[in-house]
Amino acid sequence: MLDWLKHISKEYPEFWKKYLSKFDTKPSNFIILHTIKSGSNPLEDVIFSFGAIVVSKNRIVLSETFENMILQYKYTHDKGLSNDFLINTKLTKMSEEQAFEKFIEFIGNATIVGYKIHHDFELINEVLEKMHCGRLKNDALDIEIMYKKWKESTERTVANEDIFLDFKIPVPPLDSALEQAYANALVFLKLKARLNIQ
Repeated sequence: MLDWLKHISKEYPEFWKKYLSKFDTKPSNFIILHTIKSGSNPLEDVIFSFGAIVVSKNRIVLSETFENMILQYKYTHDKGLSNDFLINTKLTKMSEEQAFEKFIEFIGNATIVGYKIHHDFELINEVLEKMHCGRLKNDALDIEIMYKKWKESTERTVANEDIFLDFKIPVPPLDSALEQAYANALVFLKLKARLNIQ
């Protein structure tokens, strides 16, 4: 409840101080985020890969993307899982701390957009806590909530794939965080126009 009390006199890492300083100005960009993760429990699950892409002035900025593979060897070992996908990937491989630091540098003060984005925020905040940082300060928009608002739907949940199909967007491969983020960026631009979000 009083999370900020824990951090009143805390000495943050340098990258986190830079991140916090960016919130002196209003965000001008959106960042569409997709993560590949083991699940949605912040105490037990991990993020394997980030995929993120900038949307600025109603355009997808293909030159501004972020993607990596996080070397979660301890998790795969403890769970008795194969780590072949970590070894064989062509993505840039990073430790968890390196990946999260680079991710924070990339997002700055942008509004973060994603499908069930609260799950990603919870997992990210759990790792940031271990890194002696605070919680994400970014505003967030959820693709599923936006879609249900536009459709005036009372359905409990709508699959990301069903949203892609409704907009006639090819369903991207599940093992590519960046391709998922790009597809959700296309969805976001359509929903943004329909909901008149500035």
